[in-house]
Amino acid sequence: MDTSEKIIGLPILISARHRVVLDQGLCRRYGIPENGPVQAIIGSETISIFPVGAQIPAAEQKQVTIGRFNLPTRWAKQNHAEIGRYAFLSATEQGLQIRVIPSTPQQCRQSRVLGIPIKIFKGNLIYIPKTFWKHFAIQPNHGQVIREETDNRLIFRKYRPEQFPDVKKVLLVYRSSIHVQLEWMSKNELNVGDTVWLFGTSDGPMVSTRPAYENFDCR
Repeated sequence: MDTSEKIIGLPILISARHRVVLDQGLCRRYGIPENGPVQAIIGSETISIFPVGAQIPAAEQKQVTIGRFNLPTRWAKQNHAEIGRYAFLSATEQGLQIRVIPSTPQQCRQSRVLGIPIKIFKGNLIYIPKTFWKHFAIQPNHGQVIREETDNRLIFRKYRPEQFPDVKKVLLVYRSSIHVQLEWMSKNELNVGDTVWLFGTSDGPMVSTRPAYENFDCR
């Protein structure tokens, strides 16, 4: 995959005082409380968040209140985090990561970014959060997409007739959900109830059986 690729996590709104709401499903995955102290490492482009009990050298203590986390003022300014716009939240091997600037493949691998875990539901449907669809200008209800499939990945691109004049099959997003082909599931030994990884690329939302960082060639 192209090393110029840009990778994003779940778009989360930046509200007043540079607050963002952390996804509670991801927080539960790592034992990060809805209310209480957390550990954080504030990097130049990345904020990494860990539970208090994790052994993280050089971490500082921060606070989560009603699931909300305040982006440090200086960091927000340096990363052009504007109120009313979006930051990106991802799971990593150790905790959560917040970025405003999309990751390069190399940064994705260095941070061991997993993506967002999503389940396959009855009817072979996957639910992709509305903010993900909207980031790519795709309507989460009745938006038109085309699906590109590889061995372990699915990419959903916004359907534009002038860009894809020869496409014969256009899929509809319905209530933020999209169908996954049974053949692709069978090839990857997936069943209803299994989890796959979601992340954004330069082309659109990508779903993979492998964590995000394993999908990009950084050579």
